[in-house]
Amino acid sequence: FQAEDGIRDVAVTGVQTCALPIWRPAGIATALRSFRTLARERRFMGYSLAAGFAMATLYTYITASAHFFIGIYEMSPSNYAWLFGSNAAGLIAASQLNQRLLRKWNLYQVLRGALTAHLLAALLFLAAAFADAPLPILSIPLWFVLASLGVISPNGAAASMSGEARMAGAAARRRCGTASRRTGSPQ
Repeated sequence: FQAEDGIRDVAVTGVQTCALPIWRPAGIATALRSFRTLARERRFMGYSLAAGFAMATLYTYITASAHFFIGIYEMSPSNYAWLFGSNAAGLIAASQLNQRLLRKWNLYQVLRGALTAHLLAALLFLAAAFADAPLPILSIPLWFVLASLGVISPNGAAASMSGEARMAGAAARRRCGTASRRTGSPQ
């Protein structure tokens, strides 16, 4: 029967499949135990909180920037759209640059540099805002704050989960290994 299942998997979908465990709701007590276990993982919590607080700047920007630039600085809506678009382009460009950075430096060096750049740019933006700097002066550090998120977000997630990589790989091999054995595929 196992061989038939494997042949059917490949014939029907064109790819090997692996059986996933049936998911059952666990309840609040199980969820709280899981959260407590995660909270004790210093590596996971450190990287998750650092990346999470950095990402909070994105949501703050999305929420407050229209009021800040259009309402307070009296920027026209069309100019605000250009500013918003250029900041989005910076985030996308930085996420593309991330690949090249990771070829030269390791994940943790890249993440540390991006978090440092993010913090410095945020402090410069804050200082410029308190000094009532003109819009072009405000826009430059803001662009770097948002662009750095293109590096922080993926690397923060990867760093926070890096301690579990060995266990995740073992679980995937155990689950999917049976499907590849059924079809005779190399493991």
